[in-house]
Parts: sequence; structure tokens; C-alpha cells
Amino acid sequence: MGSLTTRPFVFACALPCLALAVGVRAEPVASSAPLAARIESFEVLSRDDAFGGAAFGSVGAYERIDAIAHVTLDPAHPANREIADLGLAPRDASGRVAYESDVTILRPKNARAANRTLLFEVVNRGNRFALGVLNDAPRGGALDTAAAAGNGFAMKQGYTLVWAGWQADAIGAGLMSARFPIATENGAAITGRVQVELVFDHTDQPGRIALPYPADTLDSSQATLSVRQRQGDALRAIPAAAFRFIDAHALEVTRPADMDAGAIYELVYSARDPVV
Repeated sequence: MGSLTTRPFVFACALPCLALAVGVRAEPVASSAPLAARIESFEVLSRDDAFGGAAFGSVGAYERIDAIAHVTLDPAHPANREIADLGLAPRDASGRVAYESDVTILRPKNARAANRTLLFEVVNRGNRFALGVLNDAPRGGALDTAAAAGNGFAMKQGYTLVWAGWQADAIGAGLMSARFPIATENGAAITGRVQVELVFDHTDQPGRIALPYPADTLDSSQATLSVRQRQGDALRAIPAAAFRFIDAHALEVTRPADMDAGAIYELVYSARDPVV
């Protein structure tokens, strides 16, 4: 099969994290050149009325499509050489590395009413902001009520909007994420010491620390936790009895009473399973 090439008449970065492609044509091109990455399948999870079925002028109602793009990439392709630990990723039968990405599409239900312009937003930490910027819509990225469309500007113009997750650590309700493979070494799990520095910026007690990599052990005596009030202060150890691993992804600490919301905590622990 041939690949697809897009030939935009205009491409402009109109706003931070927003890219506008106008008048895009897709034409089949016969090519034997290896692709850096390709979508192997597009799994549609749901297809529903957007914004509670609200209509937007002559364009009418919109539909929302939520899907998962199943993608593979060529680990030997020059465009992929900067991907960390790609050489340690598992391969499929054809020697490619597989991953998947959340995708959401908003488009007019009546295809003839669309203005043939697609707006792709690069999500920020899994959050969608385009409707807030374009439509003065409420923050949060919800797409299920008429109020979530704000003033409906983009919808009344007939734009198609697309979002795709690209961060594996964007996890939570309503966030768009991607799932990448776990690096292994000769099939065995990779472990190592990880250092985390954070400021809570609140006074909740106890404090909860989200771990960037899963803990290799839940024995808190195998980890160290320290705190200092200011960057230039000496670190002060927090006793192991004052903190515990809730699970492999989070730690809970009873915070010292003499440290305020801006105190700097440093955690060193044994982790496993780095994401490619």
C-alpha cells in the first residue's frame, strides 16, 4: 500500500500550542521508503453527540469521537534516534516498537457543513485548552454540555478539532494520555535509584508524593526522605517511621510542623520499569 502525504496551502502557528492547517489535501503516494512511525489501527471507543446535542448556527450539531490510535515506529529510523531507551523497548514480529495514544475528534455531524479546516491542539499535561482560547469556554475541557462550548465560535465556523495524548505520565480523569512500552534489559526488569525533589505548596497533612517511576520495594527503610526550608539550607532527614509507601506509585509523609508550604522535600528511592 502507498503512504499518504499532506499538502497544505497554509500552515500557521496561530496561538501557543495551537496549529492551524488550512485547505489540507491528502493524496496517495506509492513509496517503498521506511516510515518513522505509522498508525496500524484506529480503535473507536465511542461516537456521541457533543455539547448535549446543541446546534451552532448553519453548521448545526457536532459529534465527538473518542478513540485510541495504535502506532508502531521503526527503532532504526534516523528520526527516532533521540528517543530515550528506544533500544531497550520490546519489538513486535516485524521489529517495530508499538505504543498507543488517546484521540478525541470534534466535527460537524453534517460533513457538508464543515469548513474543511482542521485545528490540532498539542495538549498541555493531558489538558485541552483550545475551546477556552477560541470560544471563551469554561476551563476543564469538558465536551458534554452546551455550556462547555462557550460562545460556540469555532463550532459556528465549522472547524474540525483534534486532540491526541503524547505524555505517558498524564494520568487522571479527563486527561489525554499515551501508553509507551517499558524498557527491559535482555527481558529482565530495569531497576535503579531515583531522586525526586518537590514543593507541596499547600499545608495538607499528611503530604502525598506521586512517584515518577514505580517503587521497586515498599519498604520505607530502603528510601531516604529529607527536607529543607530554603534552597541554600542543609538537608534534614525525616525518620523512616514518618513516611510510608501507599503503593508502588505514591508515598505518604507526616510533614514536620516547623516546615511551611514552601519547604523543599527530597526523596531517594529504588525504582523499576522506566518508560521508553
